[in-house]
Amino acid sequence: MSKINLVIFDVGGVLIQLNPWSEAFSSLFDGTQTSFSESRIEEFIRSEPFDNFEKGLIGGHPFCNFVREFFQITIDDPSIENHYRAILGPPVEGMPQLMKSLIKNDFRICGLSDTSPFHLNALFDYEAVSQLERLITSCETSLKKPSTEAYAKALNLLNAEAKKTVFIDDRQANVEGARNAGLHAFQFEGIEKLKADLSQLLEIELG
Repeated sequence: MSKINLVIFDVGGVLIQLNPWSEAFSSLFDGTQTSFSESRIEEFIRSEPFDNFEKGLIGGHPFCNFVREFFQITIDDPSIENHYRAILGPPVEGMPQLMKSLIKNDFRICGLSDTSPFHLNALFDYEAVSQLERLITSCETSLKKPSTEAYAKALNLLNAEAKKTVFIDDRQANVEGARNAGLHAFQFEGIEKLKADLSQLLEIELG
């Protein structure tokens, strides 16, 4: 087996805990006559404008217009952006230390995330994200996981080889997508299991 030299992490659900969209958006409706349901939120996150915003194909103001129209609310762009960022929860405990161990053992560490421009700047407030050599995002490449093209583009931007790369994601579909693109991949199911998985694959002690 070719020696692995690059570890790519998903961000949401791996480096950062995510709050439910319903929780992040609930206060959008304070003081209004509008109510919303889980099914309505699900419809929103499956919509084409939502997808296009995460792909960087539409700007912040047009997206905010869509939010206002979709939920029938009147709220300004900065407020929508703040609520949108509320999906970002606390850091996943132990990840910064794990990443430091990988760097100490001469592994490159990078990120690959489906995320929007509203979230992008806030991500770097997290210690684990700030340690990444580079973060590749869907709003930069216009490609989202689990498409094979998303992984191929990331590898190209990182000047890396699939067979020398391992990818970590909390969603099994994205893990399978990475494997289909030729990468080694693990589903994130907690820090201790990840340490064990990486220690075995990389043949190093991660504690």
